[in-house]
Amino acid sequence: MSSEVVLGIDLGTSFSTAAAFVNGKMRFALDGRGEPCVPSVVHFPKKGYPLVGADAQRLRATDPENTVAGVKRLLGCAPDSPELRVAQANSPFQISTERSGVKIITQTGEHTPTEVASMIFGYLKRRAEVLFGKDVNKAILTLPVKANDATRTSTLKAAKMVGLDVIGTVEEPCAAALCHGLDEFKGERLFMVYDFGGGTFDVSIIRQTDNNLRVLRADGDEMLGGDDLDMALAKRIASYVWEQKQVDVTKDVVRWDRIQVACEQAKRALSSLDHARLRVPDAIPGTRGAELDLVVKRPDAESCWSGLVQRSMRTAVEAMVATQVRPDALAGIVLAGGTTFVPLVQKQVVKVLRRPFIKSEDPQTAVATGAALLGAKAISVAY
Repeated sequence: MSSEVVLGIDLGTSFSTAAAFVNGKMRFALDGRGEPCVPSVVHFPKKGYPLVGADAQRLRATDPENTVAGVKRLLGCAPDSPELRVAQANSPFQISTERSGVKIITQTGEHTPTEVASMIFGYLKRRAEVLFGKDVNKAILTLPVKANDATRTSTLKAAKMVGLDVIGTVEEPCAAALCHGLDEFKGERLFMVYDFGGGTFDVSIIRQTDNNLRVLRADGDEMLGGDDLDMALAKRIASYVWEQKQVDVTKDVVRWDRIQVACEQAKRALSSLDHARLRVPDAIPGTRGAELDLVVKRPDAESCWSGLVQRSMRTAVEAMVATQVRPDALAGIVLAGGTTFVPLVQKQVVKVLRRPFIKSEDPQTAVATGAALLGAKAISVAY
């Protein structure tokens, strides 16, 4: 058995995950909390090294201008692209566009998106080495099917900056399929991968012939993800506060970011509960009772999210129409991405696409797991 380790890395918009097949078992590069999904967040303090992951995430509430989240959306982004304009409008940290490229400006200076992404790769590499007790120098990266050359180049460069030898890449939907063991099938069939992540939505129609997976069609929405569900709920709450207090909570960058973080936590709670408490201290400036303390019921949240979920369904249906694939021709639908935990998403998949879904224990780690399995094959490790 090879003692080498190849890290499968899924750099996500909201969360990133690294996995490897080590000593006969699938292992994750767990963060300090013991979680496999590391927040894709980097904080730049006045002094000392940048913080990555959960430690950085906690500082979004108090120092959002120096805390960078969602850097994946900026990798390979052209200075005049619509995606960049949206990021500039919605990000509490400053993004500049110059002839030299896109720069993120914090209190420690300017940083390219590639440099920020490299800090996330470096964190995952270090955690893997500590937990696995081995040097980790090789990696397989997952990439969106629709990644352009600039995005691909920026992502690979970010990994190489921290000493990772990228021995291969795999499209995210194919990695998700590998995680479910779909490569072990003998024969021919079609299936869909419905990947609703934190920052992007991707759908792929895949034809499988024995253990060969081929993407027939890949569509997606680069501006649709779980973050947008958080924003939709936050905007509903902002409207409520305006009606009750005549205060616009979106004008204060720090308070508005706190509300968005609280909405993300409420969304997670509502995946298993019918209501969630949303509590944000000092959320409403210039008022008595400045704390925001609400109970959010699942139907109310779903009314905020319905239009966004329907956007994902339209994209999925369009992919089927483009490939002339009827629902009954699909063997199943593979769910990937953390947003597929949302009950409304699961209900709409069954209702609109009319096929059963295949769900792993944790859709958030499916893509990294698939990449890790591919890495094990690359160095001839039996799993």
